[in-house]
Amino acid sequence: MRILIRSTRLTLHAEDVDYITKRLWFALGRFADRVRTARVTLSDINSNKGGIDKRCIVEVDVDGRGKIVAGDVDTTIRSTADVTIARVSRAVARSVRRTLDRRHIEYAG
Repeated sequence: MRILIRSTRLTLHAEDVDYITKRLWFALGRFADRVRTARVTLSDINSNKGGIDKRCIVEVDVDGRGKIVAGDVDTTIRSTADVTIARVSRAVARSVRRTLDRRHIEYAG
């Protein structure tokens, strides 16, 4: 699994990149053989004005299932990344489970 992290209009520190990478490996590591790429895009919606303005979008390319995308907006980079990674992890798990269920039905028939 390849992890690509980019930011727009936001200063991204090495600690944040390490944190997000570890969270992704923890959340998606069990699917590493099925996930080709996880792209994380972080942005600051309204620049230096403050408020709930940090956006995180995670796109995951899953073999045989296409692209799964999740996003969230929150006050800090880490909190929005946590929520988004949790969402995309559940979606990937659901997608993989559906693929396995279909294979089981096809072979049982």
